[in-house]
Amino acid sequence: MAHYGMEQRGRPNSPDYRLYFKNADGKYISPFHDIPLFAGSKEDKEIPAKRSKTTGTDVLFNMIVEVPCWMNAKL
Repeated sequence: MAHYGMEQRGRPNSPDYRLYFKNADGKYISPFHDIPLFAGSKEDKEIPAKRSKTTGTDVLFNMIVEVPCWMNAKL
């Protein structure tokens, strides 16, 4: 499974606070487009796998986010 990291910039809870996602190579990525919504089918850190659609060895998750146009409230 790929590993992802985050880089924080600015002071938390301030208007200039930013959070950037990085892949295992340290390159900046989009959390919406570059991180797949897959989870392993085995138990991980004592957390059982979710019951959902399976595609081969992965469990596929579906996600719906209802953010009004021109808003970023859930980021």
